[in-house]
Amino acid sequence: MNTVTIVIETLTTGTGFNIFYQNMGQLFYLFTKKPGKYLEVRNKQIPDNVTVVEVDTTNEKTVYTKIKDLGLNEVNP
Repeated sequence: MNTVTIVIETLTTGTGFNIFYQNMGQLFYLFTKKPGKYLEVRNKQIPDNVTVVEVDTTNEKTVYTKIKDLGLNEVNP
């Protein structure tokens, strides 16, 4: 079973990609309000283990709804 980690950027400093490169065997979802602030996104050089999701990260309900819509709230034994 693959581990999925959701990284929620609220400041969008652009440093989130460092963790993705350090853990290439893990699957990540990057939730960000402003994906264009990331050089990797602008240059279309997103690692294969990362899915970028544009969502208002300042709104907890919106974030939870997106997690649910993506089916990431289910736990498999």
